[in-house]
Amino acid sequence: MIFITREKMLKSAFPDLIVLPLRDHPSDEAWSVQLDGLLQDTFPNERFQLYGSQDSFISSYHGRHKTSSL
Repeated sequence: MIFITREKMLKSAFPDLIVLPLRDHPSDEAWSVQLDGLLQDTFPNERFQLYGSQDSFISSYHGRHKTSSL
């Protein structure tokens, strides 16, 4: 699904939600760096807890933030 379509879908249910684009990368490590950078650049003074399902990105994430499986 194209980002803008997904963003519209999410914002129709949650109008105040912030939705950010993140391109996929063949390297899990590089993708994790991109995600960490996007979060830091967008919310420079925040700490993060990343949530995902059992079969989500969590096992592939190699970044600096805590993760939790739902």
